[in-house]
Amino acid sequence: MKKILNILFVDDHPMIIEGFISIIENFVKGYSFNFFKANDCKQAYHIIENNCKQKNVIDIAFFDISLPAYKERNILCGADLALAFKDNFPNSKVVMVTMHSEGMLIHKIQEKLNPEGFLNKTDVDPPAFQLVFDKIIAGEFYRSITIENAILNYKKERFYLDSTDLEIINLLEKGVKTQDI
Repeated sequence: MKKILNILFVDDHPMIIEGFISIIENFVKGYSFNFFKANDCKQAYHIIENNCKQKNVIDIAFFDISLPAYKERNILCGADLALAFKDNFPNSKVVMVTMHSEGMLIHKIQEKLNPEGFLNKTDVDPPAFQLVFDKIIAGEFYRSITIENAILNYKKERFYLDSTDLEIINLLEKGVKTQDI
């Protein structure tokens, strides 16, 4: 009998979610799947909360970085949502998925979350996804080439910011207007 995996996909573009599901169904062998889908932080938070209450473990969660916020819970992006997910499912796997390649942003999320997987959407092709998926399931870490390069370039070219600078950047990243800082 195949092992059943519960997988959560959170992306504000439904076609991206459907594409990943199609890749998994067609290229990942040896498992059966239950998929949960959300297009924003609020919807995803409720899926996480409901599954936690029902003691239904979500094995792997894929989070886009840029998502519509759930301000009432102070979940302003996919990284915040991934932290909430890890609070509820500490033994589950987190995969961040993004179109971003900015070194500072990638490095910050890597340091904050240490996700099991970190993929740039442009690096994912269906046949290779079986390998990526197997590595993540096996407890290995996987970073796509664009993510690796962003982190390496950031470390090479990094300039040092003090804690005030970093807090301002963090607030701007979360959408706080400069006049409100």
